[in-house]
Amino acid sequence: MDPQIKPWCGEIDAAVRVIDLVEEALPITQKNDRSRAIEILRLRQKNFQKGTFLVWIDNQVQGFVMLSKTGSPDVTDVAGIVHPNYHRRGIGRALLAKALNVLKDRSVSGKLRGVAFESNPSGRHFLENHGFEATDKQVWSELSTEATDSPWAQSKLRKIQSGPLQFLGGHQLRTIRDDWLQAWWRLVMSTAADIPSRVTGPDVSFDDWKKWMESPGVDQSHTVIALDGSEPIAVLRLGQLTDGKVNIHYTGVHKSYRRRGLSMALKLKAIGLARKLGAHTVVTQNHQDNPMLDLNRRLGFIEFNSMTEYVRQLDMD
Repeated sequence: MDPQIKPWCGEIDAAVRVIDLVEEALPITQKNDRSRAIEILRLRQKNFQKGTFLVWIDNQVQGFVMLSKTGSPDVTDVAGIVHPNYHRRGIGRALLAKALNVLKDRSVSGKLRGVAFESNPSGRHFLENHGFEATDKQVWSELSTEATDSPWAQSKLRKIQSGPLQFLGGHQLRTIRDDWLQAWWRLVMSTAADIPSRVTGPDVSFDDWKKWMESPGVDQSHTVIALDGSEPIAVLRLGQLTDGKVNIHYTGVHKSYRRRGLSMALKLKAIGLARKLGAHTVVTQNHQDNPMLDLNRRLGFIEFNSMTEYVRQLDMD
């Protein structure tokens, strides 16, 4: 049967299949709750509710393309996968054409951004052969929670903890101040602006961030926050425990408190939290130019994969 490309119209079975395709192609990514499949896709196709297309072959979804709008006005994200059994049939090219037509109809200009993992060479080759140029690279590293914490790191953590700063879980911040969510959001936005990148990062509104923070997939107790008095000055957030692994989704230290060992302290606190959650491995990602990579190596993290960001100028279309 010839492939048919149709828009996704909210079908639950199709949403589950899209998540299956992603996790089969990228086993290092965090597993998702299939009961939340529609919610997950709706969140990821933000501002492009009609920008997701599915490839149907023999009544089963065997590929997809999805557009989403980041907080950056000149960047649109595109994600897509075709099942390996159907590579080299022009399906990926047809899906990309569908996405580009949507952008053209909406008069969207600027940059189209996609990503591909080192472990998935077909994805890299596709982007490179369709007008995308490599820009940034995120390095993936992992650490066994059975590893002994470095003595120098433990010593530095004890020194920090003997000072005025305190560490607590994200769910405890509400007991410190009434505007705890706003304070948390301000810290994340200010630190995210300093993350190395050749493409402007998202500027997330407080309302969107609050909605995401209160969603079922976010556990606020998986976050470690450092306080100076009642002011949050550093944060590290862990994801959900999946197959014995937990991912460090975000680490940020306010620029006025950097070079004091807080990133290292947060990492040790997070590793301890991961142990309590029952994780055997902690995974993290860092930009290739981020000094955090050196800290990770000193703490024993081992690099095992990388994700390259690619950009295509939409003006050329």
